Amino acid sequence: ASLGSKVHADRCSIFKYDFQTQTSSNTHEWCAHGVSAQIDYLQEVPMEETPDFIDTHLKGEDLWIQDVQELPEGSLKEILASQEIRSLLSVPIYHHGECLGMVGFDWLNTLSKNTREEQRILRIFGSSVGQMLGNLKLSRLKHEENLVNQAIINCELIRPLPASKLRSPRCAS
Repeated sequence: ASLGSKVHADRCSIFKYDFQTQTSSNTHEWCAHGVSAQIDYLQEVPMEETPDFIDTHLKGEDLWIQDVQELPEGSLKEILASQEIRSLLSVPIYHHGECLGMVGFDWLNTLSKNTREEQRILRIFGSSVGQMLGNLKLSRLKHEENLVNQAIINCELIRPLPASKLRSPRCAS
């Protein structure tokens, strides 16, 4: 059984925050049978359209909306209603103090009771995702560092270069 079905959610999503481009993107999604996927529509969403999520998650807090219909009119209600979401629970994904994104449960067919168990499960999952993303980021950095080191070695930049090679701005082939 999936994580979403364990808590009777209809959709479970992971979003990555990109603070350089000020966007968030849905990177992974699970949907219960008969529930429409939203991942294709939730790519590079400007953060200014979802300040409730971003501001809450940057504080390290969960965002729980028991009933979308009770929200005041505005972009948050509009976005959630357009996805047929009735209830929502999201938690931030952190790694070493850096907010990387969020993971969330959506309920479309019922209202969530938001039990402590749902929050606990989602927090554990969010923490695990944060560790994996952090490790992936470190792995990419190490890979990039290795590529740079290899380029340096291949260009013979770690040994004193003869004067003839110093005139060329790029490595000799």
